[in-house]
Amino acid sequence: MKIIILILSILTTLPALAKYEAFVSKQIIEEKVERKARREAIDKATKETTLEQIKKMIGEQRFKENKSKIDSEILSLQNRFIPFFKILKYKQVGETFEFDIEVKVSTTDLRQVLQQKGLFASSTKTGITLPFVEFNNRISGESYRWWAPSFTTQNELESLSLKFESELFQGFLDKGLFLLRPQAFSMVNMVPDVLRKTFLTQTEMVQLTGLQNGQLYLDGKVDIISSPLRENAYRIRVQMSCRQSGNGKSVAEVVRTFDAASGIQMNQLTNDVKRLAQEIGKDIAGQVYDLWQRGVLESQTVQLAVTGNLDNNQLDHFKKSLSESVNGIQGLRERLFEPGRVTFELDYEGGVELLKSQLEKTQIEGFMSQVVSVNAEQITLDVKSK
Repeated sequence: MKIIILILSILTTLPALAKYEAFVSKQIIEEKVERKARREAIDKATKETTLEQIKKMIGEQRFKENKSKIDSEILSLQNRFIPFFKILKYKQVGETFEFDIEVKVSTTDLRQVLQQKGLFASSTKTGITLPFVEFNNRISGESYRWWAPSFTTQNELESLSLKFESELFQGFLDKGLFLLRPQAFSMVNMVPDVLRKTFLTQTEMVQLTGLQNGQLYLDGKVDIISSPLRENAYRIRVQMSCRQSGNGKSVAEVVRTFDAASGIQMNQLTNDVKRLAQEIGKDIAGQVYDLWQRGVLESQTVQLAVTGNLDNNQLDHFKKSLSESVNGIQGLRERLFEPGRVTFELDYEGGVELLKSQLEKTQIEGFMSQVVSVNAEQITLDVKSK
């Protein structure tokens, strides 16, 4: 029985330990008294570790903008996310002490503190989202679009669309995000006549979103078709993406399919559409919220052309080292391979000039690099493996 109890005790402690990450900080302290040197070394180690983890979580740009708030409001709360630290080794050299200090950080608790203090993003940066969701009855060929209601011939679709919009709004609201309700508030009156049409291009959606000072828009459609699984039944098929109004780039996507019960009429699909919209609203709002927290929604797309004849292994190593060395990079994707040159596309919080500055002063582990040229959209970096 004692053995069983011991095993259970060990197993139950594993999840708690798993959420902590350990970091080793090296400190050199000029101090004659060992006790004072230890205290100063621990203070510096916990502070530096905390600041470095905050910078990784919220990005370089937001870190700089909120440095005074971090110093005054976050560092004093270290006991909430640093449960443990210890001196691994130390030595005295003359009147100097050298320490290796292990600091354990609960990244989950630190993230929660940052969120409570509003450091992931301000409410104004969460943005306004404008939905463009069309409802189509593929059986009868009829459709409904809030921005072009004059083309609608079926009232049931209008009613289903309104219910869908309401549930999407609630899904976003639950995450602290704001979704406009264009159908409920007759925003068609604000749409220029030339854009009151059945099909809108991405450019036109961006234009309309800009008129409402929106930062994001939903591009989606809900198709009602005959179910291939049941006789006399409908299938509801939803495809939706959330895009940035600045460039039309998709940042979140949802696809759902639902088969209604047999014998249900079009005007009886309200509850099914409501449940489906609740799922979709929760899903896509969750994706947007996660990206917002990580700063991706405030990033710019930058092209980085790398020259230097790196082989595949070196290229993989370079990508990993670059992402680890330069704060603020949210994504790194190969876009074009040419002899002696690879062009990457990356999401970066600070734009081209800040990235150039970072690349010039950062040592990328395992490589020698030099900025060769810069323009409004692209940086060319010459890279050689050490």
